[in-house]
Parts: sequence; structure tokens; C-alpha cells
Amino acid sequence: MIAIDLGSNTLRVLKYDCDTKQKLFSFQKMVKTADKVKQTKNISDTSIIKIIDAIKEVQKLISFENEKVVAVTTAAMRMAENSNDVILKIFNQTGVKFEIIDGDFEAYLTFKAVYEALHEKFNHHDDFILIYIGGGSTEVVISSNSKFISKSFDLGIVTLSQKYHDVNLLKESINHEMVEIKEFFKTVNIKPKLFVANSGTPTTIAAMKLGMNYYNYDEKRVSGTVLTVEDINNQLEILLSSSKERREQLVGIGRDDLIIAGVNIFLNLLEIANFKESFIIDEGLREGVAIEYCKNLTKK
Repeated sequence: MIAIDLGSNTLRVLKYDCDTKQKLFSFQKMVKTADKVKQTKNISDTSIIKIIDAIKEVQKLISFENEKVVAVTTAAMRMAENSNDVILKIFNQTGVKFEIIDGDFEAYLTFKAVYEALHEKFNHHDDFILIYIGGGSTEVVISSNSKFISKSFDLGIVTLSQKYHDVNLLKESINHEMVEIKEFFKTVNIKPKLFVANSGTPTTIAAMKLGMNYYNYDEKRVSGTVLTVEDINNQLEILLSSSKERREQLVGIGRDDLIIAGVNIFLNLLEIANFKESFIIDEGLREGVAIEYCKNLTKK
């Protein structure tokens, strides 16, 4: 089967074998679905073209014929007033039909992927907090003693970076942007043992710590990396002190401002949750989509 996650910043595709639980092919490309969506309330024509082109690029690399394709899309499409028209345009040009999922289901599917990775690869327990910093939203999931709490917040790296073009202004304003998340944590009387992060910002910073860049990124090496607050600040300083060309080499063309915004969210989440380090997992929503589909397939 093929699982597709059209996020607010990135299109991520996975070909997955339900019987062996093996990843057969993976692909991701930045499409900036949420570009200016806060201001215009619409997905832009430029973003639509990028999405369609990215899907067509994947279809040249792997065949979609005779494969079950499950495609989901998230925060940007939830916000956009033209989302139904956009989904129809994508379907007419690629044959891929996206379903807009809500924040709770997005958090659940992401949790499923991370839970399986923690158990099967790292033998970790289910007592953890998971944060996913997306392009248009941030998801927080807390799993502890069979309790499951999730919350989606309208704070993402695309929307935040477009609101604050100046790094210093962003740093000064981030506390204000995190107020809703702070209030949420005040209501949660659970202290999990592990802080887990996936999504583009944490995995990119982990890759930098390991000496990798955007072009030689290895998800197998990144998963399982531990990032301390000091590690994150060190990599942020490298980004801020590097030339534009060097930053693009490290994190990809057009991603440097997004990663810097994401790091500010990441550091504040660690502080709010009272953790000094984070366990990094590469698996995310697309893997959760595949796992959920395969689980339902076995029930039939």
C-alpha cells in the first residue's frame, strides 16, 4: 500500500508492505501548502502546482497501479476555505484523493507510528510525551499509564516564520505564541518519563548533530538520537552564524527560516514540559496511516 501525508509544509510518501511491516520506498518534498494561508484563507495556486508536481514526481519513481493509496492532509487544508476545490484539482491531475483529517486523528495516527517505533526498535515503554511541530500546527500527545491525551494547536513553522520575518522579533514574541500550550500543560497532571519529538525540525537538528545535512539525511541514523537543550542551542547557533548558502546546504533550500522558527517552538516546548532532552523518532503521520490501514485490513 501507499500512504501519503500532505502536511502544511511537506509532502511525505511511503510504500509499505502490510505483511512484513517493511518500508519499501519513501519520499518527501517541501511544497509549502500553508504558504500565506493565514493571511489569504486559501491554498495558493503556487502551492497547488508544487503539490501536483511532487505527486507526479513520485508517480514516475513508483507505480501507483494495483496499490491501495491512502492520502491524508492536515492543518493547512483544515484552515483553507478553498480546500475542497484544491483536493479536486489534485485528484483530477494525479488520481490521488486526499482526505482532510482533524487534529485529534492526526495526533492519534502519529502516536501509532511513534509507539510502534519506540517498542519495536528501542524497547521503550508507553510512558512518554510526543510533540509534532508541523507547518501549520503543533500536536501534543501524552501517553502514560494507559491514559491518552492529545491536543492540536494552531502554531506551525510556516505560519510562525511568515508572521515574524526577523529572528530577534520571533525570539521576543515566542512566549506570547506559546500561551495556549502553556495553559494546556497546567491542566495535565501527568509527568511522563520520556519526551519524544518527530517532524522536520527535531529530525533536522538531530541530523546536524550527527554531521549530516539535508542531502545525505539518513532516517535510520536519526531515529534514536537524543538531543539535549544544549545540543539544540548549539545547532541553532550554527544556523544563525552561517551564510545563506551554508544554511541551505545544512537544512535544504527554502527551509532555513522554517527550521529556525521550529527550533524556537521546540525549545519552548521542552521548557514548558520541564524536560532537558528529547528522544528523536523519524516515523510520523505517513507511517501511522500505513499502520492503521494494515491493522484494519487484518480485521476484514
